[in-house]
Amino acid sequence: FVTPGEYAVWHFALHNPKEPRRLERMTLGALKTGEGHEIPASALTISQVRFWDYPRGPYTYYNIPELIEPQAPVDLDAGANRIFWVQNRIPETCPAGVYTGAARVVCGTTAIELPVRLRVLPFTLQSPTNMVWAVYSRQHVRPQKDYPEELAVRYYRDMADYGVTALHHTMGSEAGVRK
Repeated sequence: FVTPGEYAVWHFALHNPKEPRRLERMTLGALKTGEGHEIPASALTISQVRFWDYPRGPYTYYNIPELIEPQAPVDLDAGANRIFWVQNRIPETCPAGVYTGAARVVCGTTAIELPVRLRVLPFTLQSPTNMVWAVYSRQHVRPQKDYPEELAVRYYRDMADYGVTALHHTMGSEAGVRK
């Protein structure tokens, strides 16, 4: 569910249990209500989640799902997963209701259709004027510290767009403060 003016976000995985298969790009049709209201397919963004390995020590590492990237076809190994991330900023004028549609993907020679349902609630959320929504930024460690400026700016803009109003940010050095 979501309220008007917020992001609707879904994330889910497809698992390939047997032999390697080609997984094509996922598509998602318009989401519609029984009353004729519609969220067009062009307003929905489908991305893929990418995992990065973080060294933890000389012999161990974490495998963390961290990047949301444009989706691309992939050869999916047996036992492998592909995580999808779908989002849409719901307009403030979006009528309340249950919006339904379907996501489609071809895996090998099989077309898979997954039902999608979104409930838009009949009210908007108000932000308190005396509230700070803060997050801890990892901009001082890898991989974020190696982001080019364009990606770092997008990182901060995404947080602001999701409602974050303050950051706890470890600069690490005078150069980090200047940046």
